Amino acid sequence: MPNNTLTEYIASARQQNLSDSVIKQNLISAGWDENSVNGALGISVPSPLTVPAPPARSSQSQTDSFWSWDSFEHVLLFLSFYTLIISIGITLYYFVDKLFPLAKTTYNYSFTSYDYSSSILSGVLSAIIVSFPLFSFFFLNIISRTKQNPELRHILARKRLIYITLIVTFIIMLQNLISVLNSFLTGNLVSNSLAHFVVIIGLSLVVFLYYLNLVSEDKYAIAK
Repeated sequence: MPNNTLTEYIASARQQNLSDSVIKQNLISAGWDENSVNGALGISVPSPLTVPAPPARSSQSQTDSFWSWDSFEHVLLFLSFYTLIISIGITLYYFVDKLFPLAKTTYNYSFTSYDYSSSILSGVLSAIIVSFPLFSFFFLNIISRTKQNPELRHILARKRLIYITLIVTFIIMLQNLISVLNSFLTGNLVSNSLAHFVVIIGLSLVVFLYYLNLVSEDKYAIAK
């Protein structure tokens, strides 16, 4: 509530045609509080401006870009991995056929229907030489980044590629188990077919167990 003395002075000063700014200056110079003077003069004090927070769109855009690149990197990893593992399998098949030669007419295994030659061997070796450094680079880079940012485990492309790999390797193992059992029951199981079976089951099992363990680690990390 304004002081009576203060309001009387202001009324008297205004009658003498003094401006409010002069009246205010005189009162403040005399020791009056500025807020009390403003209240008596009827001057409203504006509230301080609040700086608005910046929009979060840019941060979201950076996050989307970050995840898009990691998804793309996972696709490149699996493409180089598929190329590498298939090339290794064909190379091992080549040496199996060299160590255990078998006439094509007495063996029904699908891979032995190909006529392996030096050109085919050089082709798969070239594929191994090219795909192995690429796979190693993407694999080590993704492992490092996943340790720094566990959220990368939730990338949809990563999950889909892992489960597709698990399904494909399981189908390959199942088909080869059925094939070798059929050869055994019909009396056509020989060293060549058995060696091919060991190669394909060995490669598929290693891949299957690795990614199955990766899925288990993801589940543990999410639960934790």
